[in-house]
Amino acid sequence: MPINKIVKDGDVFSSRNTPNSLIVHGCNAQGAYGSGVAGQMCRLAPEARFAYLREAKNGLSLGQIIPAKKPHSDNIWVINGITQEFYGTNKNVCYASMLAIRDVMIKTLEFARIHRITEIHMPLIGAGLANGDWTIIEGIIDSVLGIETAGNPSNSSSLPLDVTYTIWHYK
Repeated sequence: MPINKIVKDGDVFSSRNTPNSLIVHGCNAQGAYGSGVAGQMCRLAPEARFAYLREAKNGLSLGQIIPAKKPHSDNIWVINGITQEFYGTNKNVCYASMLAIRDVMIKTLEFARIHRITEIHMPLIGAGLANGDWTIIEGIIDSVLGIETAGNPSNSSSLPLDVTYTIWHYK
C-alpha cells in the first residue's frame, strides 16, 4: 500500500480537525514547551502540552514519541516527538538530532499503523528553531516513510499502510 507525499504552503494546524489523522512535531528533551510549533500547540491542542509535561516529569529521551488524542475527536492525534536534546537561540548551532528525527518518524509510522491513521501532517521538523538542514531532514523522513527520492532509494517500500503524509511550509 502506498504512502503518498504532499508538500503544501500554509499552516500545519489547518489540518487539525481531519479524522484519522495526526500532526507530528519536534520537541526538546528539557521539558520546555512553548516556542515555535509547540507554542502554537499550547493554544490549539493543549492536550499535547499536558501529555508532554506529564512525561517530562520522568525525563525525556531522544527519539521518544508522546502521543495525545484530541478529546471527543474522530481519531485525531498530536505526536510530540523528542527530536532535540537542548534548545537555544544560537543560529550557528543545530539543535536537531538527525538520528532522533529518524527514530521519531519510525515510531510515528508504527503508531499510525496501530491507530489506522490515514493522514500524517508535519511542519518542517527540526528545520525551524532547531536550525537543522531541511534537505537532509526531508531525506531522512522520506527514507523512513518509503518515499523514493533522487539518490536515496527507499528501504521501506512494502509498508502495510495507506497514508498521505503532508509537509507544511509555513508562509
